[in-house]
Amino acid sequence: MAIELREVFAKVHQWTSYQGSSGLPVASHLVVTEDNGCTLIDPCGAPTRHDIDAVVRIGRPDVIVLTTANHERDVSTWRQKLGVPVMVHADAAARLRMRAFEHIKDDAALPGRLRAIHAPGATPGEIAVYVPWNGGAFIIGDGLQNTLETHGLGLLAAEKCHDPIYLRASIEKLHRWPFEALLFSHGEPVLKGARDRLGWVLETAPLPRPKNLPLPVPKLDARKLKLAAKEEAAEKEKAAKKKAAEKEKAAKKKAAVREKAAKKKAAEKKKAAKKKAAMKKKAAKKKTAVKKKAAKKKTAV
Repeated sequence: MAIELREVFAKVHQWTSYQGSSGLPVASHLVVTEDNGCTLIDPCGAPTRHDIDAVVRIGRPDVIVLTTANHERDVSTWRQKLGVPVMVHADAAARLRMRAFEHIKDDAALPGRLRAIHAPGATPGEIAVYVPWNGGAFIIGDGLQNTLETHGLGLLAAEKCHDPIYLRASIEKLHRWPFEALLFSHGEPVLKGARDRLGWVLETAPLPRPKNLPLPVPKLDARKLKLAAKEEAAEKEKAAKKKAAEKEKAAKKKAAVREKAAKKKAAEKKKAAKKKAAMKKKAAKKKTAVKKKAAKKKTAV
């Protein structure tokens, strides 16, 4: 059976496969970027011809991005069938079986205004992919999950992490970005108010920290935040202009319909008045003719 893609966020499509013997659901994502390209993120499952066709119907990917080395799975087959490069963070590269891939630098720009935010902790070199439009969204590999195991939205369990302290630092770093949605490899997406929910998780479910060891908090480039905010403002302005143009167009159409109806009504009214005047004139002529005839008859008598 071919994979079924659904649009879970603006221009972000998702499908679910089931992982090996565990049978656990794992999500993969296809992002249609603003330059009309496509980025495939963590594709899971050995792809059939129908799977490739299902993806390409939405858009042919330009690149495959791995958020973590744990998601290598069948990526080499996807790469071979699509003929596209694979991008992965340099710190994760050493853990891959495949070779010949492109390295992603810390917080690097990806095609189509996407951004790879370095978020290690669950695994070395893990990244989160930032989607800057529609309020913003993060596509997360393993560090954050929304499953029964994590009782909803939560960080990967400390015992499963490469370094839980750095994971927390990474999630705090992501929390500084503007976003409305979180999309996961493991669990259902959070599509509204995700930033507030993540803040609540960080406040109420802190990871244990070793004594006398300060929590390393990576610094976020203020310029990048400013750029993201500027891009978001531009998106909102563009959407507002489009909405205003559509509203104006609808108003013009409505006004044209009203004007046409008014002209039709006026024409019908004029026609009715003309008809009434003609009938009145005819009746008057008939009345005059009757009077003349009566007068003539009277004179003859």
